[in-house]
Amino acid sequence: MKKLQLVLSTLLLVTISFCSHAQDKIIKSDFYLKKNISGMFINQEKGGMVDANKSYAEFRVFDFGDEGTTVILSCYFASTEGGKGEKLEFAWSGKNIALGYGTNENDPGYVVMYGNRNCGMNALLQANIGGTMCWILSLDTNSPEGSHFLNDELLGISVDALRAMMVEQDVPGRLSGGQRMGEYMVYELLSIGSQKRYKSGGDYYYGVNANTPYARYYFKNGKLEKWLYLEK
Repeated sequence: MKKLQLVLSTLLLVTISFCSHAQDKIIKSDFYLKKNISGMFINQEKGGMVDANKSYAEFRVFDFGDEGTTVILSCYFASTEGGKGEKLEFAWSGKNIALGYGTNENDPGYVVMYGNRNCGMNALLQANIGGTMCWILSLDTNSPEGSHFLNDELLGISVDALRAMMVEQDVPGRLSGGQRMGEYMVYELLSIGSQKRYKSGGDYYYGVNANTPYARYYFKNGKLEKWLYLEK
């Protein structure tokens, strides 16, 4: 347990270092990384050692140019004592999202960034545990407002499943019809917004501005591959 707490403390120091100093590298372009992990923590409390032969963490970074970036972290944990494992998926999207890469005493690490600060304690770090170099994952459900954090399992679902999920969660707005964009079939989440409109004499009122897109979903071969939260 003391070793695990030491690893957690190291993760904390690394993420603070990432946010306080210039990054070795900011990843906003398309990027993919997969590592087997030996330990994990959630919200700096729950967690422990996991089966490194079966457990893994995957980062996907999707670059949408000036519109923004989406970072998706999917992971699977299998207990060292056997039994059924657990799969989780976290995502952040917008113009200020990126994946940061750096080193702490020559040990590499990755952290999800929102501008010049971290999106909670969401980081993947290589650390020495008992003389063995291992990858440790820290997950945090507390992300800054504006990072458009999601923890639903969306990767690979169908359009119908996405519509059903939005109905179940009372997501405002509606999903548009599909439109072909290269190799993708793209759907937009359309909201009902409002716009300030002026009357003669300077008075104003808020008029309904329907069908305002605020998210875009990209499907390939009928399965959701990536998405972007649209910021005006």
